[in-house]
Amino acid sequence: MRPSSILVLVAWLLQAGSTLGAERPGEGFDVTHYALALTPDIQNRTLSGREVITLRATKDRLRSLIFSGSALSIDSATLDGVPVVVETGEETLSIRLAEPLARGRAVRLELTYHGRPARGLSGSATSLYTSYFACDWMICAQETFGDKAAFSLALKVPVGIDTLSVGRRVARIRTSDGREIHRWTAPRPYSAYLFGFAVGRFARVEERVDARVRAARLVYLSDVADEGELRQRFAETGGIVRFFADKAGAPLPVAAYSQLLVEGREAQEAASYSVLGVEALPTRADEPSQNWAIAHELAHQWWGNLVTSATLKDFWLNEGVTTFMTAAWKEHRYGPAAYEAELAVARGRLEKARAAGFDKPLAWEGHRAAPSDRSS
Repeated sequence: MRPSSILVLVAWLLQAGSTLGAERPGEGFDVTHYALALTPDIQNRTLSGREVITLRATKDRLRSLIFSGSALSIDSATLDGVPVVVETGEETLSIRLAEPLARGRAVRLELTYHGRPARGLSGSATSLYTSYFACDWMICAQETFGDKAAFSLALKVPVGIDTLSVGRRVARIRTSDGREIHRWTAPRPYSAYLFGFAVGRFARVEERVDARVRAARLVYLSDVADEGELRQRFAETGGIVRFFADKAGAPLPVAAYSQLLVEGREAQEAASYSVLGVEALPTRADEPSQNWAIAHELAHQWWGNLVTSATLKDFWLNEGVTTFMTAAWKEHRYGPAAYEAELAVARGRLEKARAAGFDKPLAWEGHRAAPSDRSS
């Protein structure tokens, strides 16, 4: 995740959590599977879809299912085939149950919806991609990091449009209306904030890297760069994979890892890929002072995605470890001076956080207002 966005993100989540009282999104149930079928509209930046959530009650007499709120309009909702009423608020989406659920009871919640997400969906004239706020474009609980669930996604797109999502594409089906359905499935359960997708007409480069027994496929995609630029900008990726696999004592946790190059300064990890902005990458791949984003987001595949903090108060672990591993890779690649320089940048961010009133304990459940300065 882009360092300049971390404090803003955590502040937002803490502010949201502090206003929900006893009814917090994700409380009292455990989601085992999210299955989505979405039709994104690139030009209008909207989507419509159907979502099936399989979940299990974790407390007795569960009377409501609370998810994170969004700007989506709910068209229909059923629980085990029976219609239910959905109440939407500024921070939550609530489903009141006619009869309480007993602990351990598994149910199937099915929803259809449409709309323009307020956050979490960006793009260009020829593409759409998601970034962090998954529960703005799907129904989920954003801050329940410890509740990992299986994920599958079917994207309906015009013929000729490429897609990217979590895991691997398992099917590509032509439809009677002249479009295609691309089916994706995740290799393991993940926290909801790591779900995502991208659609567009992308240049594509593939490479393979051997690291820690298992070979991995590296995929570079973009609608703002050609194949030559993709190879140049992501030339360091294979070496970074080998370094992290060696230090983690485990291979890259996914068989294929993709990097989507877009405009701007995006730097955001998803469960098996990352979104990176042109302005977040150095002009030259071997520039130590600028070369951090690829390593930082790639490190999350081990630290943050595979091993995840259970709650929001421990979220600093996701970013703290990856910040250190980025500095460690820089020392390996460029020498001790690059390591010290990277830590100096981190200390500078800490000073900015203190100046903005964020000098709080790392594991802290209080409320903090969002900072006015979002610069890194």
